[in-house]
Amino acid sequence: MSGGPYAAATTKSDKPILELVNVTKTYGSREVVRGLSLDVYPGEVFGFLGPNGAGKTTTIRMLVGLIALSAGEIKINGFSIRHQKKQALKFVGSIVENPEMYKYMSGYKNLLHFARMIPGITKHRIQEMVELVGLEDRIHDKVKTYSLGMRQRLGVAQALLHKPSLLVLDEPTNGLDPAGIRELRDYLKVLAHVEGTAIIVSSHLLSEMELMCDRAAIIQNGALVEIQSLAEVKEADEVLDVFFEVDKPKYGAEQVMGMSSEFVREVHPNGFSVKALKESIPLITDRLVGTGVKVYAISKRGKSLEDKFLEITRRGARDASAVARS
Repeated sequence: MSGGPYAAATTKSDKPILELVNVTKTYGSREVVRGLSLDVYPGEVFGFLGPNGAGKTTTIRMLVGLIALSAGEIKINGFSIRHQKKQALKFVGSIVENPEMYKYMSGYKNLLHFARMIPGITKHRIQEMVELVGLEDRIHDKVKTYSLGMRQRLGVAQALLHKPSLLVLDEPTNGLDPAGIRELRDYLKVLAHVEGTAIIVSSHLLSEMELMCDRAAIIQNGALVEIQSLAEVKEADEVLDVFFEVDKPKYGAEQVMGMSSEFVREVHPNGFSVKALKESIPLITDRLVGTGVKVYAISKRGKSLEDKFLEITRRGARDASAVARS
């Protein structure tokens, strides 16, 4: 991939590749997914977040055709998963749980075996996918010699052989070491931002999702709580949490409190933290320097995806509890 992984980044389409409209799944009297509606676009990595039992895997199983919807509609590239399943699923590549491979065969023979089941996949396409996931040096080794990370990458190559518009991955980082997680994350971002593939990822690793995803849906008790832009998470609050590393923390904090007692939150041995509007940060810095305080560093402490996730799900749990009591 010459020119850097994002050299030929695609422009996000205005037309969604995936549409979920009031999707519901019930088992007997139990409603596992409740009226879920969302869109996923080409060229983005879209995350599914939620506590265990929130309905993430059930939703994924519905959109890849493993289980039927109880109500609502799922469309992939305009085709209904309920009424045009074959046409819809030809646009989908997926790994739900761990990719299944023939371990006594080489990685290449596994891909060749899969390619023979779908018309139009050439050996050139197989080689393209091998290079995309970085398995050129090991593709002719038996899969039983692969690490879990390499098997995941081979699974991604297999899922992409037929050039799907939508790639669906359920817990793709399960069992991977940090290096394997990073490799997989980088490949997925290239697939989305360079190849234009829409990617849905479900994972419980919130810190990893924050690095990987462009947007994320937070699901709780089978219902959509919020769709969050990951770029906006870092810029969500008008009021910033900022740490000033200074030589005289207590004196510096007193000077800032002279400007407004609302600013200073905590004093530490090497500095102090403030909550203030972005426009106030230069004024605070000028005040410190003007009163003889040496400022060594200024760092913003924004909300992480984990903070946002916990905030939203706790709020959702309180709202649900209030409804139940009323």
